[in-house]
Amino acid sequence: MKVSKETLINAIKQGKGIVSHICRGLDISRQAFYQRVNNDEDLQIALDDARQEIIDFAESKLLELIRDGNQNAVMFFLKTVGRDRGYVEKQEIDQTQKVINIIEVPQIDAIEPTIDDIKEH
Repeated sequence: MKVSKETLINAIKQGKGIVSHICRGLDISRQAFYQRVNNDEDLQIALDDARQEIIDFAESKLLELIRDGNQNAVMFFLKTVGRDRGYVEKQEIDQTQKVINIIEVPQIDAIEPTIDDIKEH
């Protein structure tokens, strides 16, 4: 049974963009779902809108935690959204230890041949 475009858009909205819920509700495979979405701009927009709505909801919950004084939420917000203001976690690496590569060459007590010695051989 082929699912109509309208039905698919409604399922995307109701399923909040969660593909497994959408597919289960429509009794279609994930592969069939993605084939339809990848070939239809309206379905792509509907899926993106549904996912953006979930992100908006999560952000509102994060802001509630910040208002309640949750320090982890405050730090998370500053490290992600506040990065451009300098709230970045940095790692410093102590590079005071030096790595020295030593190649030992044995001393060779050889006599370099002269041009006359080479000509003789």
